[in-house]
Amino acid sequence: MPEPPGGREHRMPRPVASSTAYTVQQGILYTASRKDLGDVVPADLARDVLVALEATAEGRRRLAQLGRRRSRVWLRAQEAAVLPGILLHYPVRKVAIARAVEEALRAGATRVVVLAAGLDLLARRLALAWPDAQFVEVDLPATQADKRQALDALGPQPPNLWLLPADLSQAALPDLLAGLPVGVGGPTVVVAEALTMYLPAEAQRRLAAEAAEVCGPSGRFVVTFVRHTLAPGDVGPLLRAYLWFKREDLRSQLDPDEAVALLVEAGFSDAAVQTGPELTHDLLGERAPGRPHDAEFLVIADRASS
Repeated sequence: MPEPPGGREHRMPRPVASSTAYTVQQGILYTASRKDLGDVVPADLARDVLVALEATAEGRRRLAQLGRRRSRVWLRAQEAAVLPGILLHYPVRKVAIARAVEEALRAGATRVVVLAAGLDLLARRLALAWPDAQFVEVDLPATQADKRQALDALGPQPPNLWLLPADLSQAALPDLLAGLPVGVGGPTVVVAEALTMYLPAEAQRRLAAEAAEVCGPSGRFVVTFVRHTLAPGDVGPLLRAYLWFKREDLRSQLDPDEAVALLVEAGFSDAAVQTGPELTHDLLGERAPGRPHDAEFLVIADRASS
């Protein structure tokens, strides 16, 4: 697909909440319900996902699907045709990201910025556990409107949690964060989960540079990418058609060495790659399936103190 012209006009704001945000939450609950692998989903994650889905009409529709055997069979068939292994990969990815962020907080990070969080409630969970740190979510207004319904269902919100409705294709991340009422004195962690593959190459470079600026001299960028070089079976034949229909088509894919080079160019001195199979085996050990999802990989990029 040819890239659109430069600047920040590469993507129009979506008028409705992201369908993918609901698909991820539905997949996590599906995995949590499995007798063989359900324990891979932490109890607090499963609880938050359930609350998030119960809070909106679309979420309740997705929950109803999980309650019907025919719909569950269809969900597995979709997985095989679109992204084999993705239903297990969703919670595996969530656990790995949470661990990377918590590690940085224990090391002294004072702010966590989650980009395009969808319905994920990681920032809220961590805001409750780390009351002295600042937690910020930046997402499209329509998606955050649904997110606020989920947050309202959970009761009063932590005072150290901010939701910024914004389109990152239209505004620079450092400028958005500069408007917050509370300053930050320590390192920042930026999380970009399942975002980069929707961005053109130039927008990926800009995002990496803005993340490096926001992270400061000793911060961390936790980010996922989709491989450019895919083995047979990594991606099903219906993926691009599905995302195109949902207006969420893939625009850029990078292999691990390309992703590391991108992040080093942006100013990160250390970037560790964890593939889908590595994440799955780290969490499940011998119970890991024979062929885990391997289209997406995680990178934990740090900026060393000067």
